[in-house]
Amino acid sequence: MAEVQKKIEPAILYAIIAGCVISFVSFGFSASFSVFLRPMSADLGWGREVFSLSLAIQALMWGVTQPLAGAYADKHGSTQVLAFGAVFAALGFALRGLLFDETLFILTGFIVGIGTGACSFPVVIVALGKVVEAKQRSFILGLGTAAASAGMFAGAPIATTLIGTIGWGVAIFFVAASFLIILPLLIFVSRASKKPSSFREKLNTIQAIKIAFSDRSYTLLFFGFTHCPEVCPTTLSNLLNNIESVSYTHLRAHETSLH
Repeated sequence: MAEVQKKIEPAILYAIIAGCVISFVSFGFSASFSVFLRPMSADLGWGREVFSLSLAIQALMWGVTQPLAGAYADKHGSTQVLAFGAVFAALGFALRGLLFDETLFILTGFIVGIGTGACSFPVVIVALGKVVEAKQRSFILGLGTAAASAGMFAGAPIATTLIGTIGWGVAIFFVAASFLIILPLLIFVSRASKKPSSFREKLNTIQAIKIAFSDRSYTLLFFGFTHCPEVCPTTLSNLLNNIESVSYTHLRAHETSLH
């Protein structure tokens, strides 16, 4: 038994690393897309409400898709779900660089939200949670969350640098292409997800929810994350604009003092 355990450890380790990269990519650029607001609005003559509505739809669909994607992945495997999400997210971001009609741009929020929701780290956790011991699942969840947070932290400056270097039109396609990086990583996730679980218990949805909420840690995490949509994407959407507004105000004040 010890030999078997040793043999599957590398596969699990590679799958965890791949899952963290998937979390980094899928959450990073999707949560920091607001940095495109100012250059695109300036060139296309759009108001902030166009971006705000598209990002709001994206966040809504991201939240709706995750439990559905997780349930499907639990029954049929994570690889198909993650592949679908990566391709769908790439398509959605590519369309944002091609569609210059306000209504169509807003509607891309549905595509991006579904795509990023289907290739988010909880779907990876579904696969990895079946091949590790129960005491290791919290650690894997922490790694996946940390990777997603790191992606959100790095996504904005990376996107800003790309916009300043190659322009927002090309930068959007770079963001779209980054989701395709997920596809080769699925080889490692697939290897881990194919490993049989040592224990399987058939539960319906209601029973699973009852068991989950009987765990105090899960309850705290669940209600804690209800505030996430109000903190993460909303803050990122407004932070850059507020910084630039403050900088502009200080610049105008400085010019006035010189005169």
